[in-house]
Amino acid sequence: MITTPEQVARKVCREDMTNRAVVVLPHSSSPPKTTGRGYYFTTPSGKTEVRYPNAYGYPTLYHGSTLAVEVGDKWLAKIQSRLENPPKGMKWKRDKDGIFLERQTDGMDFHVSHEDIARKDFVTYVRNQMAANYKNRLQAQRLEKQFSDKVSSTLVTFTDARQAGNCVEGILGWAKRKLGMDKESFLAAPWLTQIPAKLLLKLDPENQLLKNSINQAWLRENMVSI
Repeated sequence: MITTPEQVARKVCREDMTNRAVVVLPHSSSPPKTTGRGYYFTTPSGKTEVRYPNAYGYPTLYHGSTLAVEVGDKWLAKIQSRLENPPKGMKWKRDKDGIFLERQTDGMDFHVSHEDIARKDFVTYVRNQMAANYKNRLQAQRLEKQFSDKVSSTLVTFTDARQAGNCVEGILGWAKRKLGMDKESFLAAPWLTQIPAKLLLKLDPENQLLKNSINQAWLRENMVSI
């Protein structure tokens, strides 16, 4: 299986620890939520919490973490069905940038997040996103003939990559592998991240999707300069 319902539940709760306990509620459709609390220290009596045990200077009592992800069994069953039965005409796959759905007619792909899998409108969302990305990719490829050779002066942004038809998860996976950028920092202010096209081509010269992003950046810069 491409991933597990339990892992989807953890990700929805922003719990990246794969060993976080998942408590399944029987006969329930409840979406996942985090319960419990992290580890802490108290005085030996257990009545007073000690926030800084190393600086306390007296004996303390350790209390282990009780954090867990609580989710209904029917919710997990729904996710299980989605993972076993992809949208009609598509199939699940995984690459170095994560899990994605591939359209069997033309190979068009869309990287999904675990949060995407949990969406109520999952199938409609995926089809709409894939259609929009396909349209943008065709447009970006048409720009290839217009693209200037002076790539050193072109700066590529997250928005350029999105408008070129690249999915969010795919962009984030590539940025982490090639540029060492973590997801949280990148998404905190994506408009501030501007990467020279010359550097991008040096890192991944044969990547057509990357070239599409550069083409889109070139178009944006030239439209602004007119």
